[in-house]
Amino acid sequence: MPFRKISIFLLSSFIFLLLLPFIVYLIYPNINNGEPIIFIVTWLSFSISGLTFYYAIRTYYSIDSVNTLTRMDGNVLENRYYSIPFTSLVRTYRHFDSTRLQNQLFEELTMRFKKRSPRAIEFATNLQYFIDVIVVFPYLFQANETSHRQMEKLIQLVRKKELEFRSLSSGNLLLIEETVNLLDYIVTYQVARSKQQSIESTILDIRGNMFQNPVTQTVYQNYIGLYYLRTAMKLIQNSLPQKEMDLQSVEGLQYFVTNDQKTTSSTDEKIVLYLKQATTHFTAAFEVAQNDLLWESFIRYNRGRALFFLSHYDLNNDSWQEEMTQAIHARQRLVQLTQEVLSHSRAHLADCFYDEYRLSTLTYFNFCLAKRLSILDWQGNVKYEAPYYPSLTRDEVMMPTKTATIPRITILRGQLNHVFIKK
Repeated sequence: MPFRKISIFLLSSFIFLLLLPFIVYLIYPNINNGEPIIFIVTWLSFSISGLTFYYAIRTYYSIDSVNTLTRMDGNVLENRYYSIPFTSLVRTYRHFDSTRLQNQLFEELTMRFKKRSPRAIEFATNLQYFIDVIVVFPYLFQANETSHRQMEKLIQLVRKKELEFRSLSSGNLLLIEETVNLLDYIVTYQVARSKQQSIESTILDIRGNMFQNPVTQTVYQNYIGLYYLRTAMKLIQNSLPQKEMDLQSVEGLQYFVTNDQKTTSSTDEKIVLYLKQATTHFTAAFEVAQNDLLWESFIRYNRGRALFFLSHYDLNNDSWQEEMTQAIHARQRLVQLTQEVLSHSRAHLADCFYDEYRLSTLTYFNFCLAKRLSILDWQGNVKYEAPYYPSLTRDEVMMPTKTATIPRITILRGQLNHVFIKK
């Protein structure tokens, strides 16, 4: 019998018991004078005992209900074999128009967290879906104020739902709390990155060792690596004599590589420390996600950039070139797989993945030109020989396209072409 029906039944019974002595007294008024008092006291004692029993039953069912709501047995956040259904993700978000893709994603996430989640395990499943689609967030944060507001509202909604469960049980839901903290940080990071603002170190407060799901582990390790990389890049940028010089530009990189920076030894130590921390976390992310082509393409690119800058301070570290070529190859395979899934039809995500391939290739070209090294392919063969790099300007990534989902591509390609025009 449902708890509500039991409560109504017991409460009705207790009310009847309380009234029963008075009913008996009205029916039998001729009972001896002492007997009604004894009778009433007896029934009142019995009624109080029954009322105590009622509240005991109610407390039991309340505790049982809380345990049912907060039970996390078999939840997806602790599934050590979980993986992102990449092909399903591409098919679901196959819109060609970026605005429609953005609206579809936000509507799906909002619907998941607005609807009633009666149990923590269902809330955990929705959180995992949020983690799964985090990979497409960079394509929605192109200094777009609308998306910023949407994401802030979404995080507030997730926080509100998480607090509801935390009020029931703080002991069983620590994993959910840390997952929400991670999502909150990622949204903050993407907004700050699109606005070119400094990134706060709140990710260091997240207890990442609690994450057991490999996808969540990958996301956490990748973003903490990005935090250290951006921190190191900021220190390097501040070491340039011209603070406005773009460290990612051809000119900025050439200056960085060919000139000794006027920094203190303590600053250099911090830069090396942050770059090594970045590579450590990117490596940890790669080890967890090495069978995931989507995340491999992002992690290798991030680790390749960290290793490139680290090679300036650590002359024994020269593995950046191999890492960058492997990242390019992974992104090339990702583009091919996406095209096969979509049957070669146009989609915004497909364009984004192709532009990621072009960005990583142009960045690699830039690195090699700055260090005056021959450009290699992913198998280690020379593709464009230094120092003249014949036919590089005819490479497919150097060709202009009608649209670019990543504005950086147009800037970097123009800078590289300018270098060869001057030659």
